[in-house]
Amino acid sequence: MKNGFSDQIKAVVEEVLAGEIQISYGNPAPYNNFVAEGDSVTAVSASGRVMTGSEAVKQASVTVSEGNIGETNRFMEFISGDMTDNMMYAVFKTGVTISKTDGSLSDLCWVVTFVFRRQEDGRWALVHRQNTRSKP
Repeated sequence: MKNGFSDQIKAVVEEVLAGEIQISYGNPAPYNNFVAEGDSVTAVSASGRVMTGSEAVKQASVTVSEGNIGETNRFMEFISGDMTDNMMYAVFKTGVTISKTDGSLSDLCWVVTFVFRRQEDGRWALVHRQNTRSKP
């Protein structure tokens, strides 16, 4: 195992987060491109809701994106990460203010865990995502 946040881990996480940012703009497709296909994919929301299977995880991002029109004040702090040849995890803290179509704002902050598996084509895909609400 390679200890700490290697440049490779940071690059993969930042690429997925770039897709996740699009959810704040009502566009979940870029994030969903990172979700591995198959029933072993899971996600746990900050409220404790568990989604199992790639379609359920993708649908959750579609639902979350509804009514979003933009974001400000995004931050991210790496906490922990490690990898083998075929698996990688990253834990980080992130927060954002999301603007909604109704004029409201949602201030959100989480500690997030991503677990990735290397796919046959060599790309990294999410197999698990978990958020826990946090304070900035």
